[in-house]
Formats: sequence, structure tokens, C-alpha cells
Amino acid sequence: MEELKKKGSSVDGHKLVMTLIFIAVTAVIFLAIGYVAGKNEVDNQQTALVEDTATTTTTALKSTTATTSATADETASWKTYTNEEYGFSFKYPGDYRLEENVTPGEDNSNIVFNVAGVEKDSAGDWGIMIIVEDSNLESSIQALKDRNSSAEYSESTKSISGKSWIAEYNGVTYEYFSENNGYTYRIGWAIGDTNRIEDQILSTFQFTK
Repeated sequence: MEELKKKGSSVDGHKLVMTLIFIAVTAVIFLAIGYVAGKNEVDNQQTALVEDTATTTTTALKSTTATTSATADETASWKTYTNEEYGFSFKYPGDYRLEENVTPGEDNSNIVFNVAGVEKDSAGDWGIMIIVEDSNLESSIQALKDRNSSAEYSESTKSISGKSWIAEYNGVTYEYFSENNGYTYRIGWAIGDTNRIEDQILSTFQFTK
């Protein structure tokens, strides 16, 4: 009888050990499954983030390229004005009319040449004017401020076709100044509905000698 009890206890102990082993193995399996699932979720989120970033960057680049192309396409069909004597050129729209040596509306004996442009159907003032002055840069800028002594000008610099220009703005007009071949070149216009066109014309200006 005592021997049977010992055998029963041995069997029960074996069952307990097997049960504990089964529970431990099951727990390890579930933990492993949980770890793999969690890792996959993190990987998926990181992949989605990378894809979203790539998509956003691609969209931004396409937008920038499209804007640049649109601007280039707008001026591609424009006419080109070239002045051999004073060495400069610029592009202007087909519906623009140009006139050389117009009265600039200012007393400046240093002006040796100018060309003005405006939309053909415009009855107002000239839209843009390119002026060549026989003076140095500093004198031309100071003369502008002296003629408009009541105006306050803010000064900045702008690169146009690789050439540095000084921009003077008084809230009403833009004036751009640069020196080349011993002359000072001045490009100006009053702010208005066609300001974007004048700005595009300015962007195509370049010295040819």
C-alpha cells in the first residue's frame, strides 16, 4: 500500500513538472509572437513614415519644377530687345510696345540713353524704363534720393543674370542700379497691376558686353 502511494506521488509530481514546462513553453511562444508582431508594427510605421516623407519631397520638387518651368515658358515666346551700343538686352511680351529716348520726366543731364516699355493698349505712364547714365553708381543713387527728398527709401541687393544690383524702394516705385562699362544702368517702374510683368522683364535683363 505504501508503495502505491509512493508511485502515485511520483506520477503526480511528474505531471506537475510537465504542466509547468508546458506553461513556460507556451508563455515563451506567446512572448515571441508578441515581440515579432510589435517589431513588424514598428517596421511598418517606419516604412510608412519614409514613404510619406518621400512622397512629400517628390511633390514639393515637382511643384517647384512646374513653377520654374511655367515662368520659363512664359518668357520663352517673348521678343528680345538688344542694344549694341550700350551692351544690354532683355525680353518683353509681344503685347508690349517699346520706345527709345523718351522724356524720363526728371531733370537729369547725365542720362545718355533710355528705353521705355508699356502694354500696347495702356494709356497711362510707361510700365518700365531702362536708363543709362554717364555717372558712377553712388552719384546716380544719391541723385534719385535728392529728386525725391520727401520719400524714404529702403535699400537691398538683387542678383540678376549673375550681376549684382542695388534696389531702392520707396513704397511707390522700384529702382534698380548697377554699373557696367563705365555707365550706371537704372531700371525702374511704379507699382501697379502689371508689376509681375515688369519683374519678369527685369529677370531677363543681361549685359552683353
